[in-house]
Amino acid sequence: MHWRGELLNIHVTPQACGSMEALAEARLVAGVGIDGDRYAMRRGTYSVRHNVDRQVTLIEVEALEALMPTTLSLHPMSIGAI
Repeated sequence: MHWRGELLNIHVTPQACGSMEALAEARLVAGVGIDGDRYAMRRGTYSVRHNVDRQVTLIEVEALEALMPTTLSLHPMSIGAI
């Protein structure tokens, strides 16, 4: 199976429940995650265990659109609240 897609946005935050910061580019660290992000610094709240297989989260635009009412426009910065 082959997947093809486009990376539309990169967002990080240095602390759990913090405001997301949009990045034009990012440094990816193997086995760690996105440099400067809460999970790379082990400050995230997703899991108490740091796992090398959970370095980034990819979300399909279609999945986000399905969560939003059709009358609202989807803004990339709203993703941090999900």
